[in-house]
Amino acid sequence: MKLKEYQASALDTFTRWLEFLADARAETLTRISALKNAEVTTTSEDRNYPKMAWKEMDRSGYLPPTAGAYVSRTDGAGRPIPHTCFKIPTGGGKTLMAASALERLNRQTGLTLWLIPTKAIFDSGHYPTLFPDIDDRRSEAVLLEKHPDLERSGEEGPIKRSLFNVFKMLRLDA
Repeated sequence: MKLKEYQASALDTFTRWLEFLADARAETLTRISALKNAEVTTTSEDRNYPKMAWKEMDRSGYLPPTAGAYVSRTDGAGRPIPHTCFKIPTGGGKTLMAASALERLNRQTGLTLWLIPTKAIFDSGHYPTLFPDIDDRRSEAVLLEKHPDLERSGEEGPIKRSLFNVFKMLRLDA
């Protein structure tokens, strides 16, 4: 299926974002390493390469006028979490764009959060879940052995089915 002009434009901006992000990450890692070698303390802002990439895209004129300010996100260890959001009207081809964006990521690991507004798109009976059934204690024990820091409902309760726990299970040590 051929993308419409606004879809292709949004995806081209996304591709530029990925390029700026990779450059900013490499630059930040080099700078942080040099600062550590000089025994200089760094801050979370020093490590916020997604925000730096966004600012550079803006300075370079690649952000559309409707793009807002970058909203910083970090994990529990204070590491930046790069993210993006497509805001497309109903019938605008969000599913097609999301699939095209995933293709442009061209990666084999990491986490992609795909939010969908209705059950019509997501047939919950045919997709595996990241969490075992609440009453499946053996599968929960296996999951907790692999990821002992998962949050639970109470001290001995079931594993919380939360996005935070998903991030913990899929995190990369970067």
